[in-house]
Amino acid sequence: MTSAFDRFNSRRHEVIEALGALEEQAKEIGASSLASRIGREVVDKLEADRFHLVVVGEFNHGKTTFVNALLGENALPTGVTPTTAVIHHVVYADEPGATIVRNEGEPEDVAFAKLAELVAKGDEVKEGGEQEGDNPIRHVEVRYPAEMLEERIVLVDTPGVNDLNLQRADITYKYIPQSDAVLFVIDAGQPLKESERLFLRDKLLGQSRDKIIFVVGKADIWKEGERDEALAYVKGELSKLIEGPVVFPISAQKALEGDREGSGLDALVRHLTGFLAEERGRIMLTNALGEGLEAAR
Repeated sequence: MTSAFDRFNSRRHEVIEALGALEEQAKEIGASSLASRIGREVVDKLEADRFHLVVVGEFNHGKTTFVNALLGENALPTGVTPTTAVIHHVVYADEPGATIVRNEGEPEDVAFAKLAELVAKGDEVKEGGEQEGDNPIRHVEVRYPAEMLEERIVLVDTPGVNDLNLQRADITYKYIPQSDAVLFVIDAGQPLKESERLFLRDKLLGQSRDKIIFVVGKADIWKEGERDEALAYVKGELSKLIEGPVVFPISAQKALEGDREGSGLDALVRHLTGFLAEERGRIMLTNALGEGLEAAR
């Protein structure tokens, strides 16, 4: 992943230096409020910015196993039910750890080894995606030393539901619109169910058309002779909804067993690298420069 992100980080450093010079000039002419605004609202924001990848998919499509394949290990618990699943924010750290963030009160650190038990006991979720209880879990922050996360990437693993149209409102209207890429996981055994078509058409394509990457999970169930035909069928069906869909067949299990190239995962990661570092990175830096210049007017 390095070269594309190296180029992005180099450009990012140049933008921060340019904004820093603008901040210094503002200080020199006595425009302290302008200098403060550039430093606090623009430079600090750019230094803190991360790339957010949101993973969505219906229950039992292998979504969390796919996220674990991206992380390189079985870091997140799999096999939880749709009624107890919670949102995971996965970020880089030298040592594994986890923190529960509820709607109210202070975040609570928990032992990483207890994560599976915590999720299994998660707050019950009512129809429509709202959690029950007086102070439900907003999300769980998971810290993990995965190479992919070192490049300022936050992986957001959303709860799998039986019908995406019953997805929690904050995922549809907050996480997805604010993401840099959406990884939409479908099942090779039953690609593009009617509920998935409706979710794409009614709730996703309007706001995120240019940043959706389709992941066909469990693609190893396709026999060698039928793989090309099956993939062409999936792309054809998706093309009825979106022009030129980006589709990657993946065997997450094969990737976790060590065959990343044969699993299709490396091809996806190469695409993600270019997309984030070049396309989304350019937008991030352009916005920062625009905000700095706007502040100076």
